[in-house]
Amino acid sequence: MKFCKIFCCLVAGLLMFTQAAAAQEQPLMVKIPMKISGFTNIRYRSAENIRDSFDVRRARVKFTGDISKEIGYLTQVEFGGTAVTLLDGAFSYKVNDAINLKAGQFSIPFSLESLTSAPKLATINRSQIVEAMAARSKDVIGNQCGRDVGLMLNGSALSVFEEEDDYLLDYAIGVFNGVGINASDDNDQKDIALRIVAHPIEGLNAGGSYYNGTGNYGTPAKNYTRDRFGFELAYTYDVFSVTGEYLKGKDGTTKKDGWYLQAGYFILPKEVQAVIKYDTYDPNTSVSQNAVDIITVGLNWYFHKLAFIQVNYEDKNEEGTEIKDDTITAQLTISF
Repeated sequence: MKFCKIFCCLVAGLLMFTQAAAAQEQPLMVKIPMKISGFTNIRYRSAENIRDSFDVRRARVKFTGDISKEIGYLTQVEFGGTAVTLLDGAFSYKVNDAINLKAGQFSIPFSLESLTSAPKLATINRSQIVEAMAARSKDVIGNQCGRDVGLMLNGSALSVFEEEDDYLLDYAIGVFNGVGINASDDNDQKDIALRIVAHPIEGLNAGGSYYNGTGNYGTPAKNYTRDRFGFELAYTYDVFSVTGEYLKGKDGTTKKDGWYLQAGYFILPKEVQAVIKYDTYDPNTSVSQNAVDIITVGLNWYFHKLAFIQVNYEDKNEEGTEIKDDTITAQLTISF
């Protein structure tokens, strides 16, 4: 708690200092540019344990722009599902490449796959462990789309290559409420998230994430520990790519872990990609025979620079009682 207060005070002080300096150098801008973008996911699913169905999984519109050279803004709204939801609402202040301040509601700096936007995912669904550990569908605090309200400091450092903007390290550290999107905090504790990624050679990214927090959940709801950490590795060479993560954490007294390994290969460069993924998740490491393994085989067809189709077959295997829940999913993504 003390660290959170010190961190917030330091960031606030730095922000006031840089704003004062910038105000002396530049006049107020009257016109504020805006970029509007977004995407829609139209999905079809077929499985033995669910009704075959079409749905609009996501329909998002994003507004971004710069108020000045240093100050930027981001707003993103979700129109898919059963209700209109504000996903992102944040301002950023860029001092330089190494220091960028961000405040509001935005993505938590934790897990490579969680931070990868849906149109950039090679498989239709994220891994089980990411859904459980990164404030998504299987997290104890509910599906927050990997986001929270808070304050973050991030940037890039150690330029060791020929290009000035080609850095060795990216970092992000933030303080968050820990309850998710569109909600005020339900306890006095603040959560801390940290992510560091290194780029030692071209095409290779290796990093780690750490999250320390308190969640209010359960029946009746109480404050419980919500801690997790993870390691990530991603490598791309020409038409081949491989990505993997290992995540482990604790919700209250329940320990969880899991990992995934994914490989992709463009059969036709930039157009048709084959993907295979192995994903395993244990929701309680103290209990035997409760892990779930999923093997995903997929094909992605990028038939337009703003549109592509994905087809995935998920072979699901439960260690305990086997469930007939293998799934075939097709998804059309259109961006603008």
